[in-house]
Amino acid sequence: MCAVLKLLKRIEVRLLLLLVIVGLALLAYKRWGRFHGEASDAPFEITKVELQRDHGFGVLSLTIDYDNRDGTEDVTAVSGPAEGPATARLVTASGRVPSHFFLGGEFPPVFKAGERTTETVRYWIERSDLEHALYFESGPDRVIVKNDAPIALDEIENQKTVTFDSPEWKL
Repeated sequence: MCAVLKLLKRIEVRLLLLLVIVGLALLAYKRWGRFHGEASDAPFEITKVELQRDHGFGVLSLTIDYDNRDGTEDVTAVSGPAEGPATARLVTASGRVPSHFFLGGEFPPVFKAGERTTETVRYWIERSDLEHALYFESGPDRVIVKNDAPIALDEIENQKTVTFDSPEWKL
């Protein structure tokens, strides 16, 4: 009887260790596949990316966790030329800055100095924007949103939303 209990304990311990190892491996895999910056010390992380087709265009929604606790200025999401280090924007591989998508009464988000906030920024995306890489940048930091692989907007049903969990977009 004692030998059976010892064997069960060993099996339980081994199974527990196996589960911990598998769990850590899955966590590392999921984390590595996420959106990451060219500089590992970027103060922001993209936590969710959604693309909704709207006839011939797309609405790209980026949920951004921005840690501006060490910042001395509010960072404003812009859709134009960078106006100094206190701006954040989406940029295509060709350097084009897509326009914000917003409804009446909405304003582009601001990441407050001294705070860590999560905001969603939405952009109008043209078909040609989906043929190459997309980046979100703030100051010197840049995070890849979409890799160079082209995506056909027509493959998404009109008014449907597709969620991506890494820069390797696949429909």
